[in-house]
Amino acid sequence: MTRSTNNFGSRSRRQRGFTLVEMLVAIILMLVIIPAAMRGVAIAAHAGELAKHRTEASSLAHSKLQELLATQQWESGGTMNGDFVQDGYENYLWKAEVVPWNQPGFSQQDIQPQTLQQLDVQVSWKGATGKEESLVVSTLVYSNMPLGPGAQPVTNTAEKRGPQMGNVTGGT
Repeated sequence: MTRSTNNFGSRSRRQRGFTLVEMLVAIILMLVIIPAAMRGVAIAAHAGELAKHRTEASSLAHSKLQELLATQQWESGGTMNGDFVQDGYENYLWKAEVVPWNQPGFSQQDIQPQTLQQLDVQVSWKGATGKEESLVVSTLVYSNMPLGPGAQPVTNTAEKRGPQMGNVTGGT
């Protein structure tokens, strides 16, 4: 008995390679999976870029808000604006505005002459699509605040009003 030394004849069907059907299935799977994976990577990259801009804008807005409070520039009222070029953020602009503040449920007559105002700082930038994006941080500040060591707050002599006193009804 002699054995054939022909390797081709002695190999099993599995060792010869992939069939045409197996190759077509593999190619079709790659054609479906690779574009979906690439789309996922693109979405993740866009989300990361947006998060980066929002984080930077938030930090810049808080910094500018603290600067306006510390230097009391907000007291001039109105609208102030500028950029962050000196800080190395040339793509960001800021705008600050002082507006009257009124808590919902209270009328203007209920607020004392020593009133609160709202200071808004808006930081804006151009997004990846060229669309302007923005972020706003706000705080409340006193206007007409009494000054000096003996200063007393201005008191409102009108009848007090408020939900806990029962003379203000729910919002409309």
